[in-house]
Amino acid sequence: MQTLYAINRARVQKRYFGWKWERETRIELELSLRNWMQRLPEHLKWNPAVQDDFALSQSAVLHTAFHHARVIVHNPFPFIQSAEQEGPPLEATAYGCSLAMSMSACTRAAHACSRVFAEQLDRALASSLHR
Repeated sequence: MQTLYAINRARVQKRYFGWKWERETRIELELSLRNWMQRLPEHLKWNPAVQDDFALSQSAVLHTAFHHARVIVHNPFPFIQSAEQEGPPLEATAYGCSLAMSMSACTRAAHACSRVFAEQLDRALASSLHR
């Protein structure tokens, strides 16, 4: 991810540039993130119905990190910068998808992260009231 968001000069020196490279890098990052999520052991997969607060907290940390990474990968700002340079039309910049689809993926990941936080907050408030 460091090379994806590196300043142009550093990327050119390492030959990391062009909309095709960006698209392929984003695809690879997305697939790696999804593969990581699928390989999590069952007790670490997000399930708000879990009664064990410690296990739920561990799962919450992993899932918020996952969704935060997806927000970074799908952040539309680099797509907008790329469109200002030579390359494909803005619609084709992200995975061959539209900018709107990338923004939607970013928004869905942010909402999922917010839902995990909300569940954690609800659980913490409920447990503090029962003490």
